Amino acid sequence: MRAWRRDAARHPSPNAGVVEAAFAGALGVRLGGPTQYRHELQIRPTLGDGHEPTVADLRRAVALSRTVQAGAAVLAGLVCYLRRP
Repeated sequence: MRAWRRDAARHPSPNAGVVEAAFAGALGVRLGGPTQYRHELQIRPTLGDGHEPTVADLRRAVALSRTVQAGAAVLAGLVCYLRRP
C-alpha cells in the first residue's frame, strides 16, 4: 500500500501509475528509471523500494495479475447476482 499511495502519482500516466506502483509494492521490486520507448530514452520516476526485477519476479507478476483478474471476475459476478430482479 505504501508504494501505491506514495508513487502512483509520480508516473506520467494517471492510469498506469496506479497499477505499476501497486505491483511494484506487492512484488517488492523497483520499476521505472531509464526506459526505452521507440527511439527515445525516457527517464521515468522509480516506483517501489525493492530490488531490480528478475525473471522470477516476472512470473510472480503474471500470477498476481491472474489472481487480481479472477478476484475481479468473482466480484463482478457476485454484484450481478445480487442485483438481479
